Amino acid sequence: MSTSSDLMYRFLVDGVTDYAIYMVDRDGIILNWNEGARRANGYSDGEVIGRNYKMFYSLGEQATQLPQRNLEIAFEQGRIALEGWRFRRDGSCYWASVTIDSIYDDGKLLGFAKITHDLTAHHELVSRLEYSATHDPLTGLLNRTGFFNRLEAELAKKRAVTVFAVDLDHFKPINDRYGHAVGDAVLKAVAERLARRVDMDFVGRLGGDEFVAVKCRKADPVTIPLVGLAVTDVIRAPIYLGEQELTVGASVGWASTKDPADTVDVLLARADTALYVAKRQARNA
Repeated sequence: MSTSSDLMYRFLVDGVTDYAIYMVDRDGIILNWNEGARRANGYSDGEVIGRNYKMFYSLGEQATQLPQRNLEIAFEQGRIALEGWRFRRDGSCYWASVTIDSIYDDGKLLGFAKITHDLTAHHELVSRLEYSATHDPLTGLLNRTGFFNRLEAELAKKRAVTVFAVDLDHFKPINDRYGHAVGDAVLKAVAERLARRVDMDFVGRLGGDEFVAVKCRKADPVTIPLVGLAVTDVIRAPIYLGEQELTVGASVGWASTKDPADTVDVLLARADTALYVAKRQARNA
């Protein structure tokens, strides 16, 4: 490459500040990098040039030889494209899109060009959207979609599960008397108790004052009713909001898998039936 071409190349590469561009040899040793790479990683030239590019991978990835395997794939296929966390000098990390291309001269492998683009903002946005799509904004529990997805995943593993359907008692009078802000605070308190104080594998809110919880283990006819009792006890405990002491009750019905072919709809329908039986028994008591 002529001197003028070298200068034009350096101007082009260094002028690209939104992308980190590295030139590495066949063994992964960094030969050069651009201004975008300096900004992205926080190192000086002296701290990077001559070192193996694996320095930007986690220790776990280095232990599994991931950096070297990526170069091998780029060599065999001509290019590899992937995404993952990359690490800066200060210990912070960012989500990056990475491509590694093989560079040849007259059929001889000279090394690789590694181009990294910081996608952290996009990755965080996607994560927030995915979270919003599967979680209840008030309580942080799984919403209907998230709960159905999680339960379907557990059933696909042919795992024995027990679904608990929980419906609050005497919640509407509290909501009507004290307003929606207090009602929301009560729902959040109930959600926190179900998620943290009862031994469940995951908990969801289907809407209103309807909650669901799941234990992923073989149903024990002795202990399962005790779990249902624990749910009602933990919800029945007084809820303190400032100087107010509020109390709600709960009715609980449950259903366990009986057949590997049981579906989410089948389990929820059986749990709901048991719930309504419990409510009727409570009214007649």
